[in-house]
Amino acid sequence: MKAGLYCGSFNPWHVGHQDVLEKACKVFDKVVVLMCQNPEKAADSDIGDRSIELHRLIKEQGLNAEVDLWTGTIKSFLENRYHDPHPYEWTAFIRGLRNGMDLEYETAQMGLHEDTGMNLPFVCFLTDRKYGHVSSSAVRGLDKLGLKHGYTDFSKDKRDTQECHRSTGFV
Repeated sequence: MKAGLYCGSFNPWHVGHQDVLEKACKVFDKVVVLMCQNPEKAADSDIGDRSIELHRLIKEQGLNAEVDLWTGTIKSFLENRYHDPHPYEWTAFIRGLRNGMDLEYETAQMGLHEDTGMNLPFVCFLTDRKYGHVSSSAVRGLDKLGLKHGYTDFSKDKRDTQECHRSTGFV
């Protein structure tokens, strides 16, 4: 089974992440969303709670994906969590790109991965243009200001409403 590994802190999981996951699920037999704690970023919410919510969302949508948590390095995850024999043939790291700045960042990350012996290729998915401005940092900022945004609401009715608001300019 060919699997892609989609790593990140995903704090919070938002429509851009979801867009990338849905695209990746069409390419890979299985996508493992690896929620990691980034020591460079403050955790506004519990990673365990976030993983439970994401697991529920994936199951609800019937996606060929699963969620895992890891506090160590990605390399240690690959070496220790899914050691041989394991059900997956790791095919690639999955990354989402919003713009050219993301491409530059991911190119540097790819070099770091290769230099540390993680020689899986990066497969990058472009997020839909309507999500190009959405980032976890921006979502956290909006939440702290108490501003409504809908970027973390995945109910069908809400997503349809978001599309309507975007097309009219009212978000």
